[in-house]
Amino acid sequence: MNDRCRMLRALKAQGRQRCAMATVIAVEGSAYRHAGAKMLIAEDGTAHGVISAGCLEEDLRHRAVEVMAAGRPLSLTYDLRAEDDLSWGRGAGCNGRVTVYVEPCAWTDGAEGGGASVWARAAACLERGAQVVHARRLRGGGEAIGAGDEASGTGPRPRPEAPPRPEEGSRWAGRQGGGEAALLPEDEHGREDRRGGAGEAEAAVQPERAGYRDDGGDSWRGGERDDGPGLFYAEDGEMFGRAAGLEAPDGWLLAALDRFLARGAAIGTVPLPAGEGMLLLELYRPPERLIVFGAGPDTEPLVRLAAAADFAVTVVDPREARCSAAHYPDARLVALHPETYLARHPIPADAFVLVMTHGFAQDREIVRRLMAAPPRYAGVLGARGRTERLVAPDPVPGWLRAPVGADIGAEGPEEIAVSIVAELIGHRSGRRRRRT
Repeated sequence: MNDRCRMLRALKAQGRQRCAMATVIAVEGSAYRHAGAKMLIAEDGTAHGVISAGCLEEDLRHRAVEVMAAGRPLSLTYDLRAEDDLSWGRGAGCNGRVTVYVEPCAWTDGAEGGGASVWARAAACLERGAQVVHARRLRGGGEAIGAGDEASGTGPRPRPEAPPRPEEGSRWAGRQGGGEAALLPEDEHGREDRRGGAGEAEAAVQPERAGYRDDGGDSWRGGERDDGPGLFYAEDGEMFGRAAGLEAPDGWLLAALDRFLARGAAIGTVPLPAGEGMLLLELYRPPERLIVFGAGPDTEPLVRLAAAADFAVTVVDPREARCSAAHYPDARLVALHPETYLARHPIPADAFVLVMTHGFAQDREIVRRLMAAPPRYAGVLGARGRTERLVAPDPVPGWLRAPVGADIGAEGPEEIAVSIVAELIGHRSGRRRRRT
């Protein structure tokens, strides 16, 4: 799931209404969602997204009201390990502790002098295919919610790594380096490693209160503090927004943001210089592009499911009556013959492609183009023998999914759509097709 793109859309829909964004920033043990999962709660009580199977959402709604009223963040640690109904786990037996960071926000944040807000600018970056890092100081009084003394809320902080030095000749060579520590270690596919270790830490910080000067160095004014919506840094170099105590041109900060982009982790922290606290970083990724060749009735449930799974879907078909918003309200529509489309729009290397025109000659032309420049994923609808004839005299390449879809015995458009989208999600997350 691409929670960040979802939350941007939900935040935009709220307009000028105040909201609170809840983000899972650390998980110890097992939990329903991984670190990086998000939920948005609006001032009118509207909620978008989930971060648990229903165990935490009701309490988070109440906490969101506090955060919006105070205008400052709150860090909460929920202990879900107890199995009795009297504890916070409510008998769920999830065997995990979850730390959630709740921040005030609004779509209009940073919109000054009639300009675009920082969230609108972040959405524009994603639209053009650029990843964006959102950086801000980690704030909020740590509060533990759970049963017994185990939920003390004073768990270890993420341990900073030694500041690496920029390599000679690199973009930031000669500038001050900065350490980086992930809240949770991640495996090669970006999923949290739950085998233990120092990374399994709760991001508890000192309580903030009126007149208190925390380790970030910014004092309260009248019980309120304007930290700003955070600093946003796109991989193509655009930077906007502001965060208290962070200067955009700072060499250390730019180097740290570049390293975080290179890691590709969903969420992490960077220790600030001179023990000034921690910087919370989140990576906003554009949704994966899925190009579907063919607008037959069987592709309608497929496109709906793929869009719901956060793919940015484009449907290509020359029949305007079929290639219409009436059939595909969640997709970008291109009413062109596949050959014309491919001549004008080379398939990006990171794209997902489905060949479903039901026309042998059209499918053969598309597959031949794909074989010349394979995308990240490609699948062909139909029996294996049909695909072998499409590519003959060449063999079917190993990267081409034929027949497309997970082998679940699917029948009919709806079940076939489920099998295909399941395979798309598995490929996106790095899972390999099981061999029997």
